[in-house]
Amino acid sequence: MINFIKPGTINIDNIDAFSYFIRKLVGHFSLFLLDGVFVGLTFYLFRIYKKNLNFWFATLFIFLIGFLVASSSEAIQLGIPGRVGAINDVLIDMAGYVLASIIVFLIFFFTERKKKPAVN
Repeated sequence: MINFIKPGTINIDNIDAFSYFIRKLVGHFSLFLLDGVFVGLTFYLFRIYKKNLNFWFATLFIFLIGFLVASSSEAIQLGIPGRVGAINDVLIDMAGYVLASIIVFLIFFFTERKKKPAVN
């Protein structure tokens, strides 16, 4: 598709770098971005319906879940022949997860802030 739009963009010299970039962008960053959105929404919506969950505790727990999932997914690969668990992959995973978590956090933070009456 890329070569159809701009011929010669991907060639034998850069195909490895291109496939590496796509694997990391789609296979790590994007999937953990979605994971961060769903986990963040789950906790914050749970907090809205069950008022007993502290906002900051939920936020901390969201980040801990992301770290645990990212690191355990790489640790599992250490036991699979032909696969390698890499710290770089955990960092890429966490970058996507943290970006999504921050966006969801800001949405709910400002939404809750609007709901509180101003104290004069």
